[in-house]
Amino acid sequence: MDNNQHHTGDKKPLLANTGEPPISNLEFDPAGDSAELLERGGVLEFPELQLRIEPQLSGTPPVTVVRWQGRIANNNSYELNRKANAVFGNNHHSLIMDLSGLEYINSSGVAILFSIIFKAREKEVQVVIGGMHPFLSNVFRLMDLPGEMTVFENVAAAQAALVNGSVSNPA
Repeated sequence: MDNNQHHTGDKKPLLANTGEPPISNLEFDPAGDSAELLERGGVLEFPELQLRIEPQLSGTPPVTVVRWQGRIANNNSYELNRKANAVFGNNHHSLIMDLSGLEYINSSGVAILFSIIFKAREKEVQVVIGGMHPFLSNVFRLMDLPGEMTVFENVAAAQAALVNGSVSNPA
C-alpha cells in the first residue's frame, strides 16, 4: 500500500490515488494551493505538529479527514493559524477532525481549532470530531464546549454518521 492510500477493514481505498504525490509543507502556498490540498490530500508540518489532510473518494457528502498529530503551542500557532485559515476558509467538504493524536493544545490552539469549526459552519459545512486524545478530552470538559459540537469515538464512527445523515445540519 503506498502512502497516498489508506484502507479500512473492507479494503476499499479511502484516499484518492491520482498518481501525483500529496502536497508537502515545503511546496504549500496558502494563496494558491488550498483547494488542491483539499482535493489531493497532503501533509502540513509545523514544529511539533503535523496535519494530514485526507480527502475521501466516495460518499455523500464529500468528506475530508484532518488528522492532527503532535502539539499546538506558541512555537507553531501563528503559522498554523495562517495556513489553516487559507486551507479551510474556502472548504466545501464535510470535515472530520481526528484529534486523537493531538497530545497538547494551548489557548491559542483552542481558538484556532474553534475558528476552523465555526468558519466552516458559517458556510454550512458539517464539522465533527472523530476521536480525541485523553488530554484534549479533559481540556474540552473543563471548557464550556459549544452545544452543537459533535464528538465521535473515532473517524469511522464520524464518517458513518455523516454518510447516514445522523449529524444535524450546521446552524
